Amino acid sequence: MGLDHTPEKKDEETDLKLRIHQRGQIKRRVTLINRSLMEAEDDATKMSLTLLKVFQKKLDVHYQEYTAVHREILEACPASKFEEQDEMLMAFDSLHIEALERIELLSAKLTPTLAPIHSTVNAPVIVQQQPLRAPIPSFDGKVENWPKFRTMFEDIVVRSNESDAMKLHHLDKALIGDASGWITAKIIQDNNFHQTWKQLKDQFENPRVIVDTHLAGLLELKPIPKRNHKDLMELVKTIHRHIGGLEYQGIQVDAMSGLLLTKIITARLDDQTLQLWERAQEHGQLPDFNETMKFLQSECQVLERFQNRPQAATGKEGSPKPSTSKLPSQRSHAASPAPSLHSCFICGESHRHFECPVFNKLEPARRSEKVKELKLCFNCLRSGHRSRECQSNKTCSKCHRKHHTLLHEDTNPVPAKPTIPMPRQTPPYPITDRFSRRLRCL
Repeated sequence: MGLDHTPEKKDEETDLKLRIHQRGQIKRRVTLINRSLMEAEDDATKMSLTLLKVFQKKLDVHYQEYTAVHREILEACPASKFEEQDEMLMAFDSLHIEALERIELLSAKLTPTLAPIHSTVNAPVIVQQQPLRAPIPSFDGKVENWPKFRTMFEDIVVRSNESDAMKLHHLDKALIGDASGWITAKIIQDNNFHQTWKQLKDQFENPRVIVDTHLAGLLELKPIPKRNHKDLMELVKTIHRHIGGLEYQGIQVDAMSGLLLTKIITARLDDQTLQLWERAQEHGQLPDFNETMKFLQSECQVLERFQNRPQAATGKEGSPKPSTSKLPSQRSHAASPAPSLHSCFICGESHRHFECPVFNKLEPARRSEKVKELKLCFNCLRSGHRSRECQSNKTCSKCHRKHHTLLHEDTNPVPAKPTIPMPRQTPPYPITDRFSRRLRCL
């Protein structure tokens, strides 16, 4: 029985080889067209608009022939060979799209060289310019980035006059990250861009999922542990991105949501930025979300200018480094509540105010003026309260009043008493040798 089926199997193998050969011949013809287009890119005189139109029609015919033969090969070959055959289709599709793209570029390049047959001296000159080719946006599969991608891709690609094959090519290149691989060989084979674009919108254009994603992003804002330009700018950008995504869905920030957002945002700020924000608020007035965002943007600009400023004189080479040992005035207040370890209000470095070398070089009167100017406590040099409200038990080590030792001023300095040398005392009677020997024996 097996011998009876041998001629039939040979016929099937021969038929499969014939179709594979036909498919290879079709690919060869497309390759020759692509090669001619490549030569025309170097020398435009070898090409005309009429020949470009002929090439485009041939490419369309070859694509239909190739896909038809490819389907017959898939029906004849075993399932284990499907992946190999699909790779052949993908290679042909890339070659076909490359040829179509060269036709588009050469058509735009040759169009301005055409001159009207009938022209007069007074006729206006019309210059046809090549249309601008904007970069194709990309989409990483995150639903919060879909609205922006959809708007840009529709303006640049969907509403263009390019063929469906070119639009599918651009769409395949635009999908990256988790969205990559969404365009399969079957979609390219069907060559139906509009149906593919509709399926993609149904997949990622879910208003509820988009809104939930943006709300979760606002609720999970990362706190800023230390005041710096990078983290504060990242916080502002994240807020703007999520608020913009919600506004695109028609959800605006009103009075109540603005208060909630302000509470969430300020809870993520570092201590120093939060203190500056509190000082900017008017007493008895509810905070405003838009004003809070303006404040944060302003602080970003301040930090950016501060971080880019030249190094201070205390940090130049050759200058003595400030001693790390504490002064007596500092040790007297060391047990007080530790001030913020963020940037110093006086010089901007990372140390506490009473350890600031610039502050310590000032005269006591000038130190008091600086403390008053910065609205710090005169006792512990911290912000947020006055000296009479200070919880620290430490006082001045010189006069024991409730102010920091660095702010102490000597009103009536007491002159130092001269040391009077004491006269040398002599024994009231001479010490004999016998008496001295007895003393030594003792």
